[in-house]
Amino acid sequence: LTDTKRARGVVKKNSGASLVDIGDGVLLCEFHSKMNAMGDDIIAMIQHGIAETEKNFTAMVIGNQGENFSVGANLMLVLLGAQEGEWDEINAAINRFQKCSMAIKYAAKPVVVAPFGYAFGGGCEVTLHGARVQASANAARAVASAASVRFRCGRRDGSNQTEPMPPLSREERRQCQTGCHLCRMFQRSVRCSI
Repeated sequence: LTDTKRARGVVKKNSGASLVDIGDGVLLCEFHSKMNAMGDDIIAMIQHGIAETEKNFTAMVIGNQGENFSVGANLMLVLLGAQEGEWDEINAAINRFQKCSMAIKYAAKPVVVAPFGYAFGGGCEVTLHGARVQASANAARAVASAASVRFRCGRRDGSNQTEPMPPLSREERRQCQTGCHLCRMFQRSVRCSI
């Protein structure tokens, strides 16, 4: 891939991803954020890549040569947003990711996804929406489980510390019908102690 970049150049780049012309009318969207965690920079580049493919290429490949394909969403950004009470921004980020997923699924030209290593959460969702998947033999895919998104989103003592949570009881789930934004967003798999 390094030789291809040198020979053909990078079409567009930001801090999380690059678009590379790999020849034969194919555009590659390469992730290069830390652990290839999905953030707004990768989402923007995928969407720009789909638009660029529709104009100037015959297909797009989403892949990279890192240690893992993608470990999923950048949960640290979600946690920081929750601690700051930026619910609208968290909701907007989720909306942007869902629009990106649908753009992959309904792209006018084929989007092939090439996962390897870990493809967790958002990385798995990107894989599932591709027109075709060319997975490596070592690819491990998993959608986000309730256990991976359960954290305290604001304690009464103001500490906002993250910690493992026991499963919600039936009564706690019933009481949380109108719970906080994160409880609703993650289908009540987050235990809110506000």
